[in-house]
Amino acid sequence: NLELDTHKLRTDSLFLPYVKIPQHALNSFTIEEESLQESPILEANYLIFKLLKNILPEPSGIRELLDFIKKFEPQIDQESLQEFYAYARNLCVIQLNNDIENKEVGDILNALYKDNLERGLLHYNGRLHPSRYWAVSSNAIRVKDFKWAKSFIEQYKEQLIGENETRDIYRMNMANYFFGIGEYSKCLDYIPATSPFLDYQAIGKRLELMALYELKSELLPYKLDAFKVFLSRTSPKILAENIRQLNTDFVNFLFQIVSSIPGDLKRADTVIRRINEKKRVVEWHWLMDKAVELKR
Repeated sequence: NLELDTHKLRTDSLFLPYVKIPQHALNSFTIEEESLQESPILEANYLIFKLLKNILPEPSGIRELLDFIKKFEPQIDQESLQEFYAYARNLCVIQLNNDIENKEVGDILNALYKDNLERGLLHYNGRLHPSRYWAVSSNAIRVKDFKWAKSFIEQYKEQLIGENETRDIYRMNMANYFFGIGEYSKCLDYIPATSPFLDYQAIGKRLELMALYELKSELLPYKLDAFKVFLSRTSPKILAENIRQLNTDFVNFLFQIVSSIPGDLKRADTVIRRINEKKRVVEWHWLMDKAVELKR
């Protein structure tokens, strides 16, 4: 559910051969201090290089990069500035994709989105892509910055690429907002029936299931089965295998939660352990909360 500007990480040449660089070579690579001081652009790239060497970038390192960019911004051209901020956002995303519970990085990313929005760095020709619109709003909701999240959703709803007459992109983001603040019936009212964007389509089905669970709706088992059918029959044709698997894991975990008896501590511990072993499953935080509630 998090944005990753992969186009910023690709080479300009589609035919550049893949070269595997030994880890020891990466670890030993350095640039002389004098050279770094002569060029803020070179030093910013070197800071990014050092962060990317790690399996997971440290929050302190991301902050150091951002502080450096802001300090030397007058000496950096606009194109390089856009790329440096894109890398900074991606570094946050990399960390959050592996540790969704990292509130410090979530807060860094939230502040970064706000800053980049004001600068116009998140727009394409003055408009926002639906995936970026979702990334910004969902991260704000994740860190419980609800007031700003709603303001953002409303303020930029007229600037969306590919929005339709029924405002399905806007409605999906509002549905997520209402779910975040615990207004589950309103969440259901806002979820569009379908979407031309595949990621939005899967998000809508998950939101519906979660809202129905919170409302203790009798419709939940039927909707859960319908999503299983969608994933097994339809999604292989339209969803990437890794995305389909993450959604399949979500459905399986939710089914285990629904079929568990509250108060059965042994069963609850089993479900918690299974969810904890797959921290990259979509809606991990919510699934874990519901599994823990089974122990009460």
